[in-house]
Amino acid sequence: MGCFSWFSSDEHKRIVMDRTHHIVMTGADCRTVIQLVPNEGYGVFGGKDFYAYLAELNGVPADNDGVTRQAGIEMIYKDNPSGDLTVVERRDRLVVPRLFTGWDTVKNWFDFPAPVKDPDQGFIDTLEEEYGSVYEDEYGKDG
Repeated sequence: MGCFSWFSSDEHKRIVMDRTHHIVMTGADCRTVIQLVPNEGYGVFGGKDFYAYLAELNGVPADNDGVTRQAGIEMIYKDNPSGDLTVVERRDRLVVPRLFTGWDTVKNWFDFPAPVKDPDQGFIDTLEEEYGSVYEDEYGKDG
């Protein structure tokens, strides 16, 4: 299984593997999953897989054998090779979970955009640690 990650919906910060914690994932069913330990990079937050949660929000029954997760992946990448969540949300009218790094924004999850895919898949760059995010201009709050 490969690593993947996104920018948070509220603060548009990278969710960095082994660094970012206090992540809240929520969706239209108002279920809230809280990740208090550093993200491992596999899209599982508070024990809930992002892709499986997306599938459940869109009517696929929950399971324990990976079928729901695979259904979520297929929902996103069908005719959308970039995996852009805003495409499937607008085009296919899918309900997409939100990822937050701030606690006060969760109650208004629908006011925030779908998370943007991190081109570095959640990996930290040592130069980024020293000089700041190279994605600030392209994906920053004002972007």
